[in-house]
Amino acid sequence: MDNWSKCPRCGSNRVQKISKWIYVLTFFAGSGCLIWLGIILPFFWIFIPIFWIIAIVMLFGKDVWQCQDCKYSWKVQKVKKSNDKQESK
Repeated sequence: MDNWSKCPRCGSNRVQKISKWIYVLTFFAGSGCLIWLGIILPFFWIFIPIFWIIAIVMLFGKDVWQCQDCKYSWKVQKVKKSNDKQESK
């Protein structure tokens, strides 16, 4: 748990970074289940490429922070470091 970031909604410091890989692996595992269901009911074969496309698109997404208290989720923002030498000139 990373305690240095605060939730923008409730101000709690109990936040957790959720990697995009969790979502990608979930969709690939879901497509694996659909393959087994597709053996029984061929209709499910339609959804397998859809799950793959969603998983590939999610690879290009950003990681998400989630508050453990209020369950609010937001995207990770990179903080730009200002150059102190330029400000003093």
